[in-house]
Amino acid sequence: MNKKEKKKNKNKTMVIIVVIVIIFLFRWKIEPFNKMVAQFFLPIQSKIFLMTDSLNKRYTNIINYKEISKEKEELRLKNLFLQTEQLQTENLREENERLRELLKLQKKDKKIKFGLVTFRDLMNLYEFFYINRGKDDDITPNMVVLSGNNVIGRVIEVFDNVAKIEMVTNENFVISSKTESGIMGIATGNREYNNRIIFTPSLDKEKVKVGEIIISSGISEVYPEGLVVGKIVEKVEDEVTYIVEPCIDLIKLKEVILYTEKVKNGKRR
Repeated sequence: MNKKEKKKNKNKTMVIIVVIVIIFLFRWKIEPFNKMVAQFFLPIQSKIFLMTDSLNKRYTNIINYKEISKEKEELRLKNLFLQTEQLQTENLREENERLRELLKLQKKDKKIKFGLVTFRDLMNLYEFFYINRGKDDDITPNMVVLSGNNVIGRVIEVFDNVAKIEMVTNENFVISSKTESGIMGIATGNREYNNRIIFTPSLDKEKVKVGEIIISSGISEVYPEGLVVGKIVEKVEDEVTYIVEPCIDLIKLKEVILYTEKVKNGKRR
């Protein structure tokens, strides 16, 4: 090492020593400056810290919310699936019970056939529907279609394995009827009154009462006497006619009964 380098290193050492001595001697003056700097930056640091902490909490809450939402959705779907499965089981059980009753009824009376509703036109829900019985099952036009003892309609068109049913609420449907008290009249389908039935008595018009059951009169070669058409629910204002509500929900029908026997003088042959 030459003399110049030694001198240079010696000078550096002296400078460092001088700086240390100055800091030691004047530390009481530097400390207030440090405090001032700290006082200035501390609020900023605090805000940054609180903001970071808040963001961390929000992020954690979002993650937790997503997890909770996912769990809720899974539980909801699981409950919905279980409810649907239970409903399907109940519907299947009810359908099996109805079919058993129909089979028992068919065994007792060989002139009875039953059919399953296979199609409904959504534009004509109260006009027609189709069943899975036709010419191959000896179904013919004008056969009476029932549910229990309630008139549903009649067969109007027959194909090989399908039959078209005109419903009792169809505007073209007409059946000779009477009240429970024996007042004769005509029942017809009617769209104007929410797809229900209109009963027009022929005699003793003012004696008809709301709440009476309308039944088939037997004055027909199609409908035997005593079948239920519906129940009178209202009198039409300014007219001697009555609104009749079918006693069963026609839209929810799954199966129907067909009477294959002919009618003469209101009696089954």
